[in-house]
Amino acid sequence: MKIELLKDVPAYRNKKGSVINVPEKRGQMLILQGFARPLGGSPVENTIEHMRPPRHICPCGYVGNNELKLLEHRKNCDNQPIKLNLGCGTVLEEGFINIDIRELEGVLVHDVADLSDLKLSGVSYILADDVLEHFPQKEAETILAHWVSLLSLGGTIEIRCPDITHAAKISKSDDWLIQLIYGGQDYPENFHRSGYTLATMKRRLEKLNLKVISEELTREGNMVVKAKK
Repeated sequence: MKIELLKDVPAYRNKKGSVINVPEKRGQMLILQGFARPLGGSPVENTIEHMRPPRHICPCGYVGNNELKLLEHRKNCDNQPIKLNLGCGTVLEEGFINIDIRELEGVLVHDVADLSDLKLSGVSYILADDVLEHFPQKEAETILAHWVSLLSLGGTIEIRCPDITHAAKISKSDDWLIQLIYGGQDYPENFHRSGYTLATMKRRLEKLNLKVISEELTREGNMVVKAKK
């Protein structure tokens, strides 16, 4: 399979811009991770079944033939996994890049790092806690797809947001339910513009070729869904 490298890949001596021939499964993996593009009309499967297992892949792009090869590589690899905490507010997660629209201490303001156009790759974990519901439905679909594109193969996204059906069932009061669904509205960005249930969120994630690995409904009226690429 003939591909053109879009980034330097440590597993190969060839650099960005090189045109190389690789086994088809390896080529498909590199293309779907964003490290290469196909040449010559080679078909690319949009599934992970034909790719190298995630446990063989380093976030820097190195592909090992087995776990031992990857472990040997990681001993000298400076490329540590990137973890994002999107819409973090005042809840900062250690080891994460914490991003919010407000200028808070320890936070990367997303006027600079726009949530719909983050210039990152090789992300191993994305936490989106009470953030997706702040965008209109169609915009939220695009943003979610963008976040998934940032993940390395084997990376995980965790979505936390209100589940409107579950919230209605356990409602403590009308005022509590209205605030949960429509947002606190105590600053300009704290308005909810879309709503979800556990079922609709799982369908969105599965549509993006993710595998849902855990789900939970909380007593605060929220859902917590984790999915793996």
